[in-house]
Amino acid sequence: MTGQEGVAVLLIIALTTVTPVTGAGPIPLTPEEEAQRDNATADMANLPPAHQMVPELPPGPIPPIPACECHAHGDVRYVTCDGRAFQYNTLPSVVGIMAKPIGGWLWFIATLQEFFDGGPKTRLSAVKFKIFFHYVIIEYKDTPDPDGLYKITVGADFVPGPPLWVGSVSLGPAGGPPGVLFVGNGFQISVILLDGDLYIEVSSTLLPPVLFDIRIRVARHCLQIHIPPIWSGFMEGICGDWNGNPANDVVDFVGLPQVTPAPLQV
Repeated sequence: MTGQEGVAVLLIIALTTVTPVTGAGPIPLTPEEEAQRDNATADMANLPPAHQMVPELPPGPIPPIPACECHAHGDVRYVTCDGRAFQYNTLPSVVGIMAKPIGGWLWFIATLQEFFDGGPKTRLSAVKFKIFFHYVIIEYKDTPDPDGLYKITVGADFVPGPPLWVGSVSLGPAGGPPGVLFVGNGFQISVILLDGDLYIEVSSTLLPPVLFDIRIRVARHCLQIHIPPIWSGFMEGICGDWNGNPANDVVDFVGLPQVTPAPLQV
């Protein structure tokens, strides 16, 4: 199955298993689909003993895996979905592709970097979160002042002219309490309190949460990414292939598609 075919399968699964907004319940099976299900159940019951389920295994669906929590921190230290931690100074001349579907750009999370302390160390300077044609760009504060401002831009590729919304927020004492900053264009942008720290959180409101409960959290020069389990094995980028094997996650991006030339217009 190709990457694009896999994404199509995920879309079909999500759109046919969630409860509609109207509350009418899941989409019912057709008589033909019910017959196929019954035939498959009968075939499984008639398998040779060697091919049947081991008695000790409980029946029912496989327990869900936890969501991916991928991280990027200053100078730049990464943690992949599979838990591999490493350091790589991604250059300011390239865009770091944190995560995207295999073989396509249905959605993506990408970063820009900048030198600090005279280099060669780099740190995150901006992050772009895009789904379909809708995007949010957060530019990190450029001062050590805790009250420094993060600039937030919301836009859509199909809307000509200026961005749909531009705002700024401080995560320091002058920034005020947590709360919602913006809702629209397929996103909700909030300031949240998590483990005693304030973060800017961007979450998707497009399509079913089982597919698009994708969130980013920004603070200081750090980035946290939350990706739902349905994308496990269908993902690529700095966050890794999320196949349960940290050993094969890429840690050196020279000449590889984990980075692409700047600016942040992918």
